[in-house]
Amino acid sequence: MRTFNSSLKSLCYMTLLCIIVAGFMAIYGCGENDDEDPITLTTVRSFSSPGGDPRGLAFDGTYLWNADGYDEKIYKIDPSDGSVISSFDTPGLYPRGLAFDGTHLWYAGRFYNDAKIYKIDPSDGSVISSFDTRGDDPTGLAFDGRHLWHADCSYDWGIHYFYRIFEIRPSDGSYSPVDFDFDTCPTGLACDGVHLWCNLGVTIFMMKIERK
Repeated sequence: MRTFNSSLKSLCYMTLLCIIVAGFMAIYGCGENDDEDPITLTTVRSFSSPGGDPRGLAFDGTYLWNADGYDEKIYKIDPSDGSVISSFDTPGLYPRGLAFDGTHLWYAGRFYNDAKIYKIDPSDGSVISSFDTRGDDPTGLAFDGRHLWHADCSYDWGIHYFYRIFEIRPSDGSYSPVDFDFDTCPTGLACDGVHLWCNLGVTIFMMKIERK
């Protein structure tokens, strides 16, 4: 197995908490934790999303960032009360994931088969760079302190479905040879400095990744 250490451990914890608050009801362990019982969660705080179709969530240490598919905007939110500090237009249509690397936001979106990941300046929403996703339908994005992780639910004309998570080098958009296949579409990702957490249907699965 492969492990990673994150310099943004506290940020990842908050992102995970926000995903839990968004409505997930159970956590199950994967890999070494397959036999553990699910953990019961308690909502500690909630508020309405500023848009009608929240599709991505990230935390920068002070503020939450929410990508919304209905408004096609990225909102900067005060987590204490849910108030909107500022917003800007998404760089691509159909937002599918959002992550923060300590300096920049990363945004995954697609329009039909044109799926990309964008590096964004959070001060004004300007795009610094972008690259194509490996799959056609990005559904989640996370940053582990070194690499991005991209969840995808691609399909071949509605006949063959490919549910995967890929590891990405943000410096050039290249993909590592490691990826994970699932029987259910992964629709959200977060990290806690040691594990990736992935939403699969009504559960969240934990995956420990060991790096050599």
